[in-house]
Amino acid sequence: MGSSNHRTPIIICIGSNEPDANTRVLNALKLLGTAFEITETAGPYQTIPAPPADPEGPPYANAVVECRTVLTHNATLELLKQYERRLGRRPKHKAEGKVIIDIDLVVYDDDICRKSEFISDYFQTGYRQLSKKRSR
Repeated sequence: MGSSNHRTPIIICIGSNEPDANTRVLNALKLLGTAFEITETAGPYQTIPAPPADPEGPPYANAVVECRTVLTHNATLELLKQYERRLGRRPKHKAEGKVIIDIDLVVYDDDICRKSEFISDYFQTGYRQLSKKRSR
């Protein structure tokens, strides 16, 4: 049905709770731009930690990114994990409460892949910003 030129719409959420979180989110955005056609961005913007993170922990910088891709769902997921590793994310950081960088595929071709993230305040803040930009 589809050709290799078909570009699937996706929405990605980026987050970090490091002292230089805004810079880390911006670096992730630049990296995403090398593999995806970025059509709109919201952020970085600051949010409070969401469960299961420590509510007294450092604030987060987040961004929500609307893109198009020729990659399959699984190939997109794998690439995002590679980007997290390239940007410094390590397995030990989770136990330490550090979010060096988190890059999650939330929507792929109108299918919500991560429902708990989709309904979270930190995602919806950026998602609403994207919706406002689209309606202009």
